[in-house]
Amino acid sequence: MKIPHFPHSPCRFMCVLALLWSTCASLAHAALPNTKFDHYTIALTWLPGFCLVSHQCTAMMSHENLIGLHGAWPSEPKSLENAGLPEKIWEQRGCQAVPIGAHSRATPISAETQAAFRRVTADTGRDLVAHEAEKHLACLDLDPDKTVRAALKVREDFLHTESAAFLRAGVGKKMSRAAFFASVRRDWPHFPNGGIVLRCRRDKMKRAILTEVQLALNPATIEEFPQMRAFASVSGRRSSCPAKFFLPDWSDVP
Repeated sequence: MKIPHFPHSPCRFMCVLALLWSTCASLAHAALPNTKFDHYTIALTWLPGFCLVSHQCTAMMSHENLIGLHGAWPSEPKSLENAGLPEKIWEQRGCQAVPIGAHSRATPISAETQAAFRRVTADTGRDLVAHEAEKHLACLDLDPDKTVRAALKVREDFLHTESAAFLRAGVGKKMSRAAFFASVRRDWPHFPNGGIVLRCRRDKMKRAILTEVQLALNPATIEEFPQMRAFASVSGRRSSCPAKFFLPDWSDVP
């Protein structure tokens, strides 16, 4: 196979690597039983922060919620790890990097579940329900409807924690990362490494803006959240927010 020349770019290199892996894997692995993985990442969106820095939210975006749901993202399945798919490719592309023959049969997400998801996610003008299913669930032997409903329940239960109350009390203010994790320990005194992390991005004024709270949950016990045993340990995973970060309110979003 003749490989075309690409300018030196990590992103381009990863895309080429994914293409080569997919081509080779499609020959050796017509269908992969992608059933086992270490943890879900339940991405809870700080909606004003996401809308402020991404500039993707529509004018029709509801301001009813502060904490929304981005999705439920399985970690790389063991079968794909064993087949040689790099973890970075899985994180960036998910099921889109997997040969078509490895995709499980599509199980529809009910209209009721789709409506519940849309009520709490960012309105970007795209069908985020379909995107989440295609990128994160299509190639795994999971029930997408059950998975999305489990993530919705995690969000609802998180809203009743000390951690969520602490965030809501800090709206429009600069927040201390250490203070946030002190509130987390009031909810879960011994939560595991990487069990909860914060994600921030910079706005035009170079402020660190909270965009997500990510929970790492065990696939076998996710439905037991907010119990401590629902968490999974993820070594090496750290918050991207600095010691001080800003929690915008909807009034801060143009």
